[in-house]
Amino acid sequence: MIKELEMLHPFSGKKIKITRTNSLDAIARSVCADKTLIECDKIVKMANYVYKKQMRKIIDNCNRIINRNWLYNTKLKILVTGHGAKLIKNALHSEKIGEIIDDMAVFENSENATAIALSMLLAEKYNN
Repeated sequence: MIKELEMLHPFSGKKIKITRTNSLDAIARSVCADKTLIECDKIVKMANYVYKKQMRKIIDNCNRIINRNWLYNTKLKILVTGHGAKLIKNALHSEKIGEIIDDMAVFENSENATAIALSMLLAEKYNN
């Protein structure tokens, strides 16, 4: 999730607060419009449409990876990190795809969580 003052104004480049109004403005600008040209409920519908498409893409790609690499009914543990973590967690949870590891405290440096997780998987594989 973007923190409150991390969104940049598209024209001035200054940090702005993330509010419903600013979010609606940003979505409307993504199709070369503003709130005077598109009603707020239509802007929200646009955002929901993109959200649902993103969720479907995440789910489909996770299933594709799982089907190529794991046996059916294998209980998976999935570590989710990064900027899209909240979206990915929602997608995985909605489809009940694996057990989501949500405790980043197990990693000393969460920036390297993917590399650490991979090394843990390899260690588990070769130590059994």
